[in-house]
Amino acid sequence: MWQDLLKKDIKILENPLLWKNMWRALAFVLLPNLLLWCACYFMNLARPIVNLDYLLVSALMVMPWRSAKIFGGVLFAVCVFVDCAMLLMQLFPFLDLAATVYLIPFLPQAPLRFIVLVALVVAYVAAMPWLLARIGRYVPRKSVWFYCILLGLCGWSIRSATYRTVPAEYFARDNYFISHSQTALYAEHYGNGFLTAMRQLPELIPIDKTQDYASKQLVRPIGDKVLMIVAESWGVAREASVQRAILQKIYDRQDKLAFIKEGYFDFAGATVQGELRELCQLNTTGGYAFHKTDPAQFARCLPNILKQQGYQTIAMHGASSRLYDRHSWYAKAGFGKTLFAEDLPDKPRCYAFHGACDRALYDEVAKAFRQNAQGKTFFYWLTLTSHSPYAQSDMHQPRLDCKQHQLFEGDICNNMRLNAQFFDGLAELIDRPEMRGTEVIVVGDHMPPIFSNAPIHKNLRWNDVSWLHFKIQ
Repeated sequence: MWQDLLKKDIKILENPLLWKNMWRALAFVLLPNLLLWCACYFMNLARPIVNLDYLLVSALMVMPWRSAKIFGGVLFAVCVFVDCAMLLMQLFPFLDLAATVYLIPFLPQAPLRFIVLVALVVAYVAAMPWLLARIGRYVPRKSVWFYCILLGLCGWSIRSATYRTVPAEYFARDNYFISHSQTALYAEHYGNGFLTAMRQLPELIPIDKTQDYASKQLVRPIGDKVLMIVAESWGVAREASVQRAILQKIYDRQDKLAFIKEGYFDFAGATVQGELRELCQLNTTGGYAFHKTDPAQFARCLPNILKQQGYQTIAMHGASSRLYDRHSWYAKAGFGKTLFAEDLPDKPRCYAFHGACDRALYDEVAKAFRQNAQGKTFFYWLTLTSHSPYAQSDMHQPRLDCKQHQLFEGDICNNMRLNAQFFDGLAELIDRPEMRGTEVIVVGDHMPPIFSNAPIHKNLRWNDVSWLHFKIQ
């Protein structure tokens, strides 16, 4: 019997070095990377050529057992989520996995571009495991396993090798590795805090001593009429001439101003972190469930201080009050009155989060100062229309000549046009009699996220936000 067994030709492994087996197996192993490769090319994002996370998926999808394929499909979905999150965090450096999960319920209110991208990813997550399972019937199974092991060992051993060298400006922007694990890269940057962050309350901490903020520019003692604006995605133009062009209509009214100053500083964070920076000199980590926070943590916020001094304190934002729990923490910060999308049903809607258009909200600002002409008013406005993806349909006065200023068409040009449009409207607000004597400060929340393969640095300063400070005579 043993002699017969030894004589028998047992194929433990088909020859993986045969050209036919090699290309079929390698194509199968690399196939899960396809969509993300395309996304990175068109959006100028950094990503390993081979994401090692998918190797186990490929190995599972050629196994003959249905349970292995199901597990492979679930694992593929997890890998895609981490992969997409790593790309998303290059566009929005303030995000982490916890914040990404938090924002999922607000997807129906998001711009159409984001909804379409998410739909494509969901379709990809559904279709690719099915496709792998179908193709897996016809590829040399053992060759697939061979190349999964080979790529895993070799890929991990050269994980520091890159195919492109760029400055390490911020999170994952230099991840041009030949092969690496996106999960491992996330762990390197953020550690293992994801599951912990999902269980924690937001932690409010003082901003770093080196972190600048614009509200410190307010004249002390603070005057009776103050308008503070946190401008969505207002970064800093690389060329001073472009920055001046954006603000030109304000400077055209310089004779109506007691003074005007401007500047910029470095900041990386989400919009809500930009708000807390200016209103409270606080930062937040660990989550965004602000309805669970202790009101005492907001005691030193500027609106609370001014409210105690007899100011009428008003906050306005064109999106839903539920986003970042603003319906809760605005009140804790000291705002006696709030205006959100649900409070402004008669206002025209713009693309970003289907919120109230900024151009329709100048009247609300003027009305607040007019109705309290003899009192003290602190009005805070978080703008919205200039939110990514910078919809051309929201441009009713696109006066900024991008070609003249050598601005790249697309997101960079559109962002600056929307910023210029906002300041044009603010300039007209200067002309209103009820605004006389009002001190105005405008500051960006964070640099604009850019979905483009255009070289950002030629037109924008990285991670910087602008501020503008003036007083109407």
